[in-house]
Amino acid sequence: MRALVLQHNDNAPLGTMADVFDRLGITVESRRADQVHERSITATSTTRPDFVVVLGAVESVLRTRQQPWYVAEQALLRDAHESGVPILSVCFGAQVMADTFGGAVYELSRPDVGWTTVRTSEPDVVPPGPWLNFHTDAVVPPPGATIIATSDDCVQAYRLGRHLAVQFHPEVTTAMVARWIDWLRPSLDAAGADGGSLLDVARRDEAAIAARGDALVSAFLRSI
Repeated sequence: MRALVLQHNDNAPLGTMADVFDRLGITVESRRADQVHERSITATSTTRPDFVVVLGAVESVLRTRQQPWYVAEQALLRDAHESGVPILSVCFGAQVMADTFGGAVYELSRPDVGWTTVRTSEPDVVPPGPWLNFHTDAVVPPPGATIIATSDDCVQAYRLGRHLAVQFHPEVTTAMVARWIDWLRPSLDAAGADGGSLLDVARRDEAAIAARGDALVSAFLRSI
């Protein structure tokens, strides 16, 4: 299988997903979404992918809608959808997918930052967690979507046809958490979250966190 990965920031890579794809022999073609202006997967990828992954970002959908790269990203997701290519979207990616297919994105009263145990209707796809949340916006899923996980703060996961979108970060590694504590300090402070505690959990539960991410990605791949 071949995956087209849209990455928005250097500090938000594939993380543990890269290990899953490598283990399963999936070829990964990674592109910086904020530098891609092609509007179809055929033009963007050197070969037609079997699925698309849309990663997180420091940007907000609410403040980037007019950016050429964002308009192109939405067009690419529409092309994938119309071509029957499944999409796995993470955090900002889940918000782009909602915005693209008729849902909505709104700003939370305060950032959702921390390790969150979710209420899930599909624990074989989205285990309860805890999962790392690190976002300031949330989604109203598109018409026809099925919500499969929630928390007290927001929708945490939804399906749209063959696509899967998650608001949390199944790909996160301990090193990524350490970088994000400094990189996303304003959101951390606004949420009243303790960076040291976040990192302690990442270090202590590193194997379990990776296993949950592996289970989610593997379930998505089985479904397609």
